[in-house]
Amino acid sequence: MNSLLITEWSIGTDALMNYYQHEEYLVLEEVRAAFKTAGLESLNFHLSCCNPALLDHFKGNDFLVGNTLTAPGFYGPQGRNTRIPNSVPELIDKLKNVHFKSIGRLTNIEMETSGIYHLGKRWDTSVFQLMLYLQIESTTLSQNIRRKLSCT
Repeated sequence: MNSLLITEWSIGTDALMNYYQHEEYLVLEEVRAAFKTAGLESLNFHLSCCNPALLDHFKGNDFLVGNTLTAPGFYGPQGRNTRIPNSVPELIDKLKNVHFKSIGRLTNIEMETSGIYHLGKRWDTSVFQLMLYLQIESTTLSQNIRRKLSCT
């Protein structure tokens, strides 16, 4: 909580990479076995890892390094209960018990990292360049909005 995190590995449970060619990592079988042990064998997933230059850039700058579960939605896919029963009961408790020898534990759940990492690699650019571009665009947009708000 209240920490900045950079994701080294993302485990995507979204379907995005079903439509694109992507790398298979050696650690895949270990992740598959850990999910099975935790009772999560029904989750289909793919792995992506951070660009090493991006990881090196942020390591040691008050960022924690962790592993992210990329979920395809905000409610059931992230373990929240609604009126519709979840197909994976107690998802969060099961995820807390997953430990990977090679890469460690999961640290967070969100909805974008896995796809960004995969697509960044497929575009023959580093995710660092992509994130830098998005940050510049976001800053420019924020400045434009502030200018417009101060004029009214």
